[in-house]
Amino acid sequence: MRVLASCDSKYFREHHKAFYVSALSCGYTPLIDIINPDRDLYDKYKDSEDVRFTFSDKNNATFYASNRFFIAREVLEKHREGILVTDIDCFFNKKLETPEQDIGLFFRSDSRIYAKLAVGIVWYGYTEKSLSFASVAADFIQKEPERWFADQIGVYKAYESMQKELSVFRFTNLHMDWEFTKDSYMWTGKGPRKYKNSTYLDRKRTLEK
Repeated sequence: MRVLASCDSKYFREHHKAFYVSALSCGYTPLIDIINPDRDLYDKYKDSEDVRFTFSDKNNATFYASNRFFIAREVLEKHREGILVTDIDCFFNKKLETPEQDIGLFFRSDSRIYAKLAVGIVWYGYTEKSLSFASVAADFIQKEPERWFADQIGVYKAYESMQKELSVFRFTNLHMDWEFTKDSYMWTGKGPRKYKNSTYLDRKRTLEK
């Protein structure tokens, strides 16, 4: 399974080691997309198979958060295998068996459209339906105003428009965990936890060493 995350140069330096090492330890193939990389990072990783680049005149946090969904179809078509889309500030504790479904989503019991999904974990299978979903999700996100949660709104609208056509794997807190329990597959540094939670930080330091 290939795991995809996207970030700017600052976040890459802060978080990529734990993401990368933990992905490899679980048998995943990591792919990190750096948005508008600085010269040092570009020169260092321009020939790497595990790093790719996005160059854009957009330079804001909303674009950074959404970019992984803009490039998802391209990555699927290039590598011809399913991808698990995550955040760069996550790390993996054990291997998730590859879902057989077209897509995988983390649903939340919230009536607000921007909070119906948590998109820190999204699965795209390598199927015609998932390729189509990747394009539709990117289109919906691009139509949203540039604000926080545009990615979550866009992905949910894509799901709404295509749900009758898709098979869907449902992620739970066991798969993406921001309470850092020992049995979960992936820990994610949601909000200030990435800087303040001692359990998360201890595990991150161990991976980075």
